[in-house]
Amino acid sequence: HDFICRRPKLELKSLKMRAAAAGMLLFSAACLCTTSYADNKVDLAEWSSASWSTRVDGVMGGKSTGNLKKISDGVTFSGTISLDGGGFSNIRRSFSTKNLAGYAGLWVEVDMMSTQTVGVTMQLEDTNDSFEAAFAVPQDMQGIGRASVFLPWSSFGKQIRFRERCSSCTLDPSTISAIAAYVLYQPGPFAVTLRNIYAVKSAADIPVATPVVPSMTMTDTNVRSMIETTLSRGITAWSNNQREICGAIYECTMWTIRKASGPAAGVQAVAVAATDMAAPYDVNVDENPAWIYRRGFDTILNAYDKLPPPPDSDYPASAGGTWAATAINSAGTVPMVNSTATSGAMAGSRAVTSAAHTYAHTYTQRGCSLISAVALGACVYVFALSVY
Repeated sequence: HDFICRRPKLELKSLKMRAAAAGMLLFSAACLCTTSYADNKVDLAEWSSASWSTRVDGVMGGKSTGNLKKISDGVTFSGTISLDGGGFSNIRRSFSTKNLAGYAGLWVEVDMMSTQTVGVTMQLEDTNDSFEAAFAVPQDMQGIGRASVFLPWSSFGKQIRFRERCSSCTLDPSTISAIAAYVLYQPGPFAVTLRNIYAVKSAADIPVATPVVPSMTMTDTNVRSMIETTLSRGITAWSNNQREICGAIYECTMWTIRKASGPAAGVQAVAVAATDMAAPYDVNVDENPAWIYRRGFDTILNAYDKLPPPPDSDYPASAGGTWAATAINSAGTVPMVNSTATSGAMAGSRAVTSAAHTYAHTYTQRGCSLISAVALGACVYVFALSVY
């Protein structure tokens, strides 16, 4: 009787122990899974707890503004860029040195823009210097979605102080102590909402395929307007030695045209040819994609004006060949579309903008070597950034 009475209690205890053991196993498995996922990315934004600050070009006599507003799952960085004595605004945070040597690069997630594509420059600071890489936030005319981009460490080759790539220095991801996001030399108001900034071990650790490009319905009038706005902003950035920003904006716009529904078939054929031709390059490392995209844009605009494609002589060899002319003539007639530009770099003939782009390409700015007003501005800008 005693044995019979106790047995259920022993079995109950055994069941409880088994349940507890199973619970511990599940908990351990959950911890392992969580740890594994966390190990694949490091939050460099920490919006809820980190102290981010806003800095502008006032130290160099600039008139740009910048504001930072925290939202539920990110921040909105807004302001106005003025080229009168300056040309930049940024948000920045410092932290204890992080060893990110086992990671591959940055994942940045942002809200798409409602009005125009905006170039954003990410800056990372190691124990020796600061390095930057640019990307573009795409325009989404049919609803604001989110865009993600992956920036490998190899894209961070340009030194922030000297505004050019350094062949003998590289980012040291094992000693990262600060991060910043800039809007540079893109005049007018801006508002960029950043959601996530993570160091990731590979692009596969990002929840979506990158880069994210909107799929929109666009008329040829929409396409022309977007190209003209893109060229105006890109030329300004290029002429101020921000060639990676120019390349990033051009790339984003060309991919948007490629994925759109509605433009003339020849227009989209050019977009496909240009993006395929530029695919092997990184806009943060090489100027070739900017020239490829520029030739594509000029070919499309000439078609809208019922003009022949521009000649090879207008572009460097990297953008040469018959690819653009072949594409624009491959699929029917491109409709005539009048220009929407009324002022700025795109007003008047496209020859003016080509000259501006060619000037910046031919006369490479190295530090403060050019004896011109642009060079003087670059000198002051370098001083301002070294102060920051």
